[in-house]
Amino acid sequence: LIECKPALSGAILISMKPIIIKWLYGLGMTAIPLLGVRMLLALPLYLVIGIYLWNKLPQKPSAQVVLRAAAVGLIGYYLASVFDLLGLEYVTAQLERLMLYAYPSMVIILGAAFFGIPVSRRVIPPLVITYVGLAIMYGHDLDMAPAGSSSADITKGTLLILASALCYALYILFSKRGVAELGSLLFTCIAMGSATLACLLQYRIIEGPQLPEMDLQRWTGTLLLTIPSTAA
Repeated sequence: LIECKPALSGAILISMKPIIIKWLYGLGMTAIPLLGVRMLLALPLYLVIGIYLWNKLPQKPSAQVVLRAAAVGLIGYYLASVFDLLGLEYVTAQLERLMLYAYPSMVIILGAAFFGIPVSRRVIPPLVITYVGLAIMYGHDLDMAPAGSSSADITKGTLLILASALCYALYILFSKRGVAELGSLLFTCIAMGSATLACLLQYRIIEGPQLPEMDLQRWTGTLLLTIPSTAA
């Protein structure tokens, strides 16, 4: 039971993320400014940990290894985050969680299709059930769409969330080599560092050099989104 507590705590913290995001959207924030501020707040932690781990390495990895980790981070943390936050502008937090957690099934499918990873027959029924369940939930959200939300919006949001899940599935597959070369924590710091730079560049291009308008509620919500998600 004690060993399950960290995993349970992490699951709870991650599950809070879409609820906090929807709350911040209700306060007037939008996807790109929220992502930019969130990543900016998380960056110092990854820089401190990354520099510490880098200095401890007896033999420094090659530039190719570092660039490969950075590229994987752009897929798994930058693109996946952008698609996820954009999708949440159109769908409910419940549908987002279900669609996003389709990524393990995508890992199986992509692993079999492109990496030659064998698939047991026993996993085929769960895969079918997974996508049938997602289709049911998608149909439920279409039927229960709130006022002002069209079926096209829900479809767009669903496709964005599925794109996020696909990016994260690719991250899982591509990260194995980087984790083996760098260790999981240093790899994560490099991957998150590259994703943060991409997010800030996108924010600078779209929104300009100034921070978005922030008040106490927005700062509190963004911190709640940043710290638990980063720790989890």
